[in-house]
Amino acid sequence: MGPVDVTAGTLGVSVTAVTTAPLTDPTLNELRQVTQAALIACLLVAGAVLVVFWVVLHPVDAGRCNTSLLASPFKSALAPVHLVAAAVLSGCVWMMSALRRGRALPGKLTLGGLGVVWAWVMASIADPELINLAVLVGVFAAPTVGLLALIALAVRAHRTRTSAQPAEVKWRDHARTTQILLWGALLIGLPANLGYAYMRGADLFCF
Repeated sequence: MGPVDVTAGTLGVSVTAVTTAPLTDPTLNELRQVTQAALIACLLVAGAVLVVFWVVLHPVDAGRCNTSLLASPFKSALAPVHLVAAAVLSGCVWMMSALRRGRALPGKLTLGGLGVVWAWVMASIADPELINLAVLVGVFAAPTVGLLALIALAVRAHRTRTSAQPAEVKWRDHARTTQILLWGALLIGLPANLGYAYMRGADLFCF
């Protein structure tokens, strides 16, 4: 990076603007590989939780209105599998943010966001009632905001890939799009799947 000094007329105030240095071939190649790996990891996580809770495992039918899952492999796997999925997605978010910054650590916003997410997760393990809010948000947001955002990201990625922009610009944009997708999967997708899976064997409310 090279600093560019701009002097503001008679005020004698110097403002420094930092230009972004072009990526070297090895760095660009790493950006490409990590972006693709993070996207594949996101798709694998999504596929895994769907297969586990909608194909392989099935809840026990209580036969009546019941707000709790009955004991079964489905119930035993529900929280651990989603925790592992959240850990994988969080790792991908960390990795993408750090790579886009060219540093070992993510940016402050990413660190803060991940800190809030995992503080909530730990609190929810101590008091399972706390997870209900995240689940409700996910259940209602996934088929509305989540779906629209997913379509918008897919269109944006396609336009970027087919544009005449240099490879560096394309992969920087792909990295940003992938990071947004990862956040969506972590904050909306996983809670939504947890909620919908839970409702296969229990009711959110009984009257």
